[in-house]
Amino acid sequence: MKIERVQAKVYRVPAGVPLLERPIWRQVVLCRIDTDAGITGWGMTGGFLRFAIREFIQRDLAAFLVG
Repeated sequence: MKIERVQAKVYRVPAGVPLLERPIWRQVVLCRIDTDAGITGWGMTGGFLRFAIREFIQRDLAAFLVG
């Protein structure tokens, strides 16, 4: 089995918080990894450096993982 594609995107999602009537919005990075065997894996992270993390995955980590 080989990794064929690595893709990371930033999404804005609602998060429910106890004692608050409305959800708060958070940005997270979702990473999708596809293999030649048809298996798809997902990872998620967030934080203040979300755009830097996305770019690191897209530009550096993906090249290391594919193949």
